[in-house]
This record gives sequence, C-alpha cells and structure tokens, in this order.
Amino acid sequence: MDKKDLQRMLQQKFATSSVSHSSDALEAILRERVGEWQQEMKDSEGTLPKIQQQLVDNIQGFCATYLYESLEKKTFELKSGEHYQALYDRLQQLSEMIKKQNSLNDVQEVLLQV
Repeated sequence: MDKKDLQRMLQQKFATSSVSHSSDALEAILRERVGEWQQEMKDSEGTLPKIQQQLVDNIQGFCATYLYESLEKKTFELKSGEHYQALYDRLQQLSEMIKKQNSLNDVQEVLLQV
C-alpha cells in the first residue's frame, strides 16, 4: 500500500463520518451491528474479559464511525443533534453494562436489550 492508497482510504473513512443519519437510520445500523457482534461472540473462543473488551472496542468504533464528526481530520466531536447525544449516552451505558457482566450469557442478555 502506497501513500496515495492510504490517503484515499482515510478520505473515504472521513467521508463516512461526515454523513448525517436520522434517528431511525442510526437505530437500524446499530441493530445490524449488534447482530454482527452477537455472531462474533458465538464464533469466538476467547475468554470473558477478551470478549468484553472486543465488544467495548466495537462500540467505540461505531461511535467513531457514525456519531463523531472529524474536525480537520485530527480531532473528533460528537455530531450536533439530540439523537446523536442520546445514542452516544446509550452506547456508553451499554459499554459499562458489558464490563460488569460475569458470564458470556449475561453479556448476550445485555446485547439482546439493545
């Protein structure tokens, strides 16, 4: 991969983060992602802490992709709009709930509530 390929990939990533989504669209995307995360959990043979960390990382990645706006491609700020703030708050609570669970079944139950 040369410098131009890397630059093109970064531009595509930042273009995605600059798109606005409706509340319903964000919910649909989140439900789809949660389904993917549940499947990854089922397919994983990792330990509980490893799976919990992977889920928290996935949530943070979702926030970075859909809820943050890049500023000069160096810093990030939550997009303006109540639905972005509400979803961000829900996802932070979800991360905390995932970290507190004592079994994979409990983690699955938390994901089912999304």
